[in-house]
Amino acid sequence: MQKHLTFFIDSDLCVAKGFLQKFVNTRFALAILSFYFRKKITCMKIFTFLLLLSTPALAQTITVKQAKKLSGEIVSCIKNNSIFSDSLNFKSMEEDFEQYADTFQTYQSVGIYYTRQLRKVGDRHSFWVSRATMENFSKKQKDSLGFSYQLLEGTIGYLNMPGFLSTDNNVVNEFANQIHNAIKELDSRNDITGWIVDLRNDNGGNMWPMVLGLNPLIGTDEIPGYFAGKQNTSLTDWKVTSPSNGVAIVTGYRVKKPATKIAVLYGKKTASSGEMTAICFIGKPNCRSFGEPTGGFTTGNQIFNLSDDNIFVLASTYVLDRNKKMYTGSIIPDVLIEKSADVNVMDEARAWLKQ
Repeated sequence: MQKHLTFFIDSDLCVAKGFLQKFVNTRFALAILSFYFRKKITCMKIFTFLLLLSTPALAQTITVKQAKKLSGEIVSCIKNNSIFSDSLNFKSMEEDFEQYADTFQTYQSVGIYYTRQLRKVGDRHSFWVSRATMENFSKKQKDSLGFSYQLLEGTIGYLNMPGFLSTDNNVVNEFANQIHNAIKELDSRNDITGWIVDLRNDNGGNMWPMVLGLNPLIGTDEIPGYFAGKQNTSLTDWKVTSPSNGVAIVTGYRVKKPATKIAVLYGKKTASSGEMTAICFIGKPNCRSFGEPTGGFTTGNQIFNLSDDNIFVLASTYVLDRNKKMYTGSIIPDVLIEKSADVNVMDEARAWLKQ
């Protein structure tokens, strides 16, 4: 059974000394996945999480037989699904594992071995992670949705987008509707002459409540992006009109002036689903992006439940914008403004909106 989810993994794994020492961001971790994993789905698509697991999971000692079994499962997943599989020497990789099989004393060490092989050929997203770690993070995001908005200078609608993850579908929908309703409030009560969508702190999570919430600005009934398989022969549309991917907007809204300028702000923390949100605006004639290159986690990932009751997450799809341009790294803004520069990103964006 395969299910399309809506997350992106910005793992930025640093593999050293036999354990995962670092992911990327503390607050937004793998919360939402645990909800789906409990359903024992064998294989699922996901798109962007921003992970940050500061400590490794508790290790469980395993036998050589168990290590070899897990190795076979992961190799099969990679061979059949990884967009980097053609760059790997499977014969050499498996022989190397077999030679040192007795040194792999935990499930984690097996997962890290294959994560390291994928890193060597340019895969930044794939990784093994324990189910317990995911479940621990499933309790994190309930107290604050993190989204904020305001009216600037009387005519500019400002939307500050955070990363977002939740296993609670009510919370997911609350987040999406909060964004949607903010646009409605700003637009219906004011004569909006420009919008600023600030993605500088959107470090990932669940993409769908973000893009469905922003639907009035992205464009109702438009296809703002695609997922593409390894051979790039078939594309999967991004459906951003409610209802979609478990997200439903209670009261839909269309902005009064669809052609109003939209400035989209990027930063180095813009990653995973934050980058998918950025892609939704690329190619719109009334949009321009400002800031720094994004984090560069723009592959779609597939999740595999393993016999050790843990998970291997594998980069398996590419992403494309509405014009079918593919992204395989950082997204460069239209107006590049390095953080060290004297120029203020917000000032530049507002100046363009007023032109």
